[in-house]
Amino acid sequence: MDWFISEPRKWASFHFGAAHLGDVRRTRRLVHFAADMAADPAASIPRICEDWPDTKAVYQLFARPAVTFEAVCQLHFDLRHQAQGQRFLVLNDTTELSFGRRRQTKGLGPLGNGSDQGLLLHSGLLIDPDSKQLLCLAGAVLQARVPAPRNETRSASLRRRRETDRFGELIDQVGPPPEGTEWVHVIDREGDNYEVFCHCLEQKTHAVIRARCLPRKVRASEDATEVVSLNDFLATLPVRAKVVLEVPHKAPTRREPERPARVATLEVSYGVVWLPLPRQRSPYLRSRTERQLRLVVIGVREKNPPPGPTRLEWILYTTLPVKTRAEALKVVAYYRWRWWIEEWHKALKTGTQIKRRQLEDAEGLKPLIGVSLVEAVRLIQMKSVSRSVPEEAAEEVIPTKYVQMLRLALQKEVKTVREFFHGVARLGGFPDRKGDGEPGWQTIWHGWDKLSLMIRGAEAFHDQPDSSIFG
Repeated sequence: MDWFISEPRKWASFHFGAAHLGDVRRTRRLVHFAADMAADPAASIPRICEDWPDTKAVYQLFARPAVTFEAVCQLHFDLRHQAQGQRFLVLNDTTELSFGRRRQTKGLGPLGNGSDQGLLLHSGLLIDPDSKQLLCLAGAVLQARVPAPRNETRSASLRRRRETDRFGELIDQVGPPPEGTEWVHVIDREGDNYEVFCHCLEQKTHAVIRARCLPRKVRASEDATEVVSLNDFLATLPVRAKVVLEVPHKAPTRREPERPARVATLEVSYGVVWLPLPRQRSPYLRSRTERQLRLVVIGVREKNPPPGPTRLEWILYTTLPVKTRAEALKVVAYYRWRWWIEEWHKALKTGTQIKRRQLEDAEGLKPLIGVSLVEAVRLIQMKSVSRSVPEEAAEEVIPTKYVQMLRLALQKEVKTVREFFHGVARLGGFPDRKGDGEPGWQTIWHGWDKLSLMIRGAEAFHDQPDSSIFG
């Protein structure tokens, strides 16, 4: 899946060329805009379009009722069906897209403490843990927050759509995997919900979810009459493995103090628990036949942590079979992949500057966000391919004219994928010294932007590319 490295026009046609927008002219306009945006994703719409007629046409495009978030993204979402024959991870997470407190955009909802307004984006990134590549965005739910009614009872809240329903909605949107393939939804603590596991069972997918409530009551066996807290159950489990982990330095934030770098020893234990059916049930749970869920719980706790609130601890539920130490450690490794979706959020907000977009209403803003989501995937994919196939011949993976232009820019030979991306990152400000490690997506993207600009300038200067440059 190297279509993300192709030229902007080919890339845009691949992801948006078959979008159903009610008129083929709208689809052509979307492809044209997406290609221009791929060349400069952080630019404003007027800067992307370069002249007023094109700018006006783009604003009119996103104002059409048929041009929806789902219609724009569906072709990209459907790429998940190409992931077949092994186990893939679907990294779930939610981020707030804040558009400030003074923006006059209709249809946005409150965020944070209510002073900002914007949209909630809940997404699932499809990752191949073996090749270490981001394949695509498997699905996404975009919504405005609706505040709960005042003095609402628990039973009343279960009868309406709740904000936490987005987890099940995304799982259902992604659906079941192709035959012979496994999908594992990896979710943080907010997804610790009985219903989320039911949605995974219904869609024939697996889950790895971090536990939020350690006092939660569980059963230690299927036919146990008594319940115990999850914390008490974990205390009965023997340590099955020890892992040494290098913990990097973390700067202080408003919520957490500074965390010095250290080497931590983690103790891993695991066992099987049964989650009883909640006493208060939503209509969805009432339609299900489960009376309790069988899950494996894996405890990862730091031995002899330093003083202060810096102890490392992960308690994970999973539907995957865990009978050995290696299987338990693999589940822990799956959870540690979650940082990729945080990187993708950063690419979306910083790389495409989505929060600076200005349209009159949220319905027009949503399809524009859809284009930005796919562009942010492309930014992260550039980083991942530079690390997954570093020794491949550059011209086998990257368009030839990009490789040749980089050779001209650097005045040096570029043979492998690693050499290409290191060279691109150098254009973006990466020092490329021996101890600098691998470049991040931001320096790669800044360099790619410069390289693309060089190619566009050369193509504008010549009616047809000079064979000495582009081959």
